[in-house]
Amino acid sequence: FMFHSKYKTEVEWGYWKRGDFRVANTLDALCTNKIYIDEALTGTQDVEHGGQLIDKKASYTLTVGIVYSGRLPKLLPKIISRIYEETQILKQANIVIINNSGTELSNLPDTVKIISGEQIKDRNQLSTLLANNYNKITMDSNDEFIWLLEDDMLPESGCFKTMFDYLLTLPINTPTLVGATYLSRHIPTRVVAGLYKDSPEWFYTSDIKSKVLTVDFTGTGCCLFRKD
Repeated sequence: FMFHSKYKTEVEWGYWKRGDFRVANTLDALCTNKIYIDEALTGTQDVEHGGQLIDKKASYTLTVGIVYSGRLPKLLPKIISRIYEETQILKQANIVIINNSGTELSNLPDTVKIISGEQIKDRNQLSTLLANNYNKITMDSNDEFIWLLEDDMLPESGCFKTMFDYLLTLPINTPTLVGATYLSRHIPTRVVAGLYKDSPEWFYTSDIKSKVLTVDFTGTGCCLFRKD
């Protein structure tokens, strides 16, 4: 709480239990003009480190799920390296890869969990297989947040923090997904996101007028959500 300095001699904070409450209660009685904040993003008190305030994000855990097809093998180590860089702000980030490539994955950090998947032989089964794989990653996770990345998607530096900071401003009880936009491989000017009325209405680069867009659908290339 913040208050005018004219009250500073009338309020005393002691070292007894519930001292903060006593200060707030006294201020409430003294101050005639009050503004209440509906929701405040604050730090948490880390008692183990002498009661220092830390960023609340440092208490969160995350599962990063990648469905690997094997089409860009040289990109995967770069993706994993970028994930570790991006998620240092969190308490823990667990990387899970479902390997559908039919080849063995090697030279990856020991902390990366690899699950053998089903090799994609028919492109018609791709959407169903991806959905099943992402559902498995989500359901098997014990973490609070899920970040899904496709194996041809190298996030820009700062991408995760931007998505995560925005997600934390949204109501917890609202099923919301935050995604980073990207362009279609088939139509270079089309963004893989849009609105849905009677049929999908795709966004194009000319439609992007702001940093944050509310959409009805987006791709699974780079998206973040609360598990609950």
